[in-house]
Amino acid sequence: MEYYQILGIVGAIIAYPFIGVSIFLTPWFNFYDNALSDLGNITRNAPVAYIFNTGLFLSGFLVASFAFACSLKNRSWRYLSWSILLVLTGVDLALIGIFPEDAGRIHGIVSVIFFSLMIIVMFVYGFSSIV
Repeated sequence: MEYYQILGIVGAIIAYPFIGVSIFLTPWFNFYDNALSDLGNITRNAPVAYIFNTGLFLSGFLVASFAFACSLKNRSWRYLSWSILLVLTGVDLALIGIFPEDAGRIHGIVSVIFFSLMIIVMFVYGFSSIV
């Protein structure tokens, strides 16, 4: 297994332990009344918010690193079409960790961009895999 493949695996799973610990340490959080972003709200949930935001940042950084390394290793359009978009998606996930919910409108903007890019990456990856 090559280093960039390890980056991809770790990047995909690293956020979950941070999210799980944040949920465990936040007794008022529940999935019916709260968004996950509430866990990263520093004003409302410090110091647990730092755990949550660190997980998002690390995951985004590792996913972006994986996608960048993948695009360098495999220079065909089949890889570049989705890996360039995945770099942007990873950077955007890291930005969600940098600009938590209480940072203002910027959090909403980077969150919408992240989820939009994720949908686009899945479609582009799926299309490039069958062509």
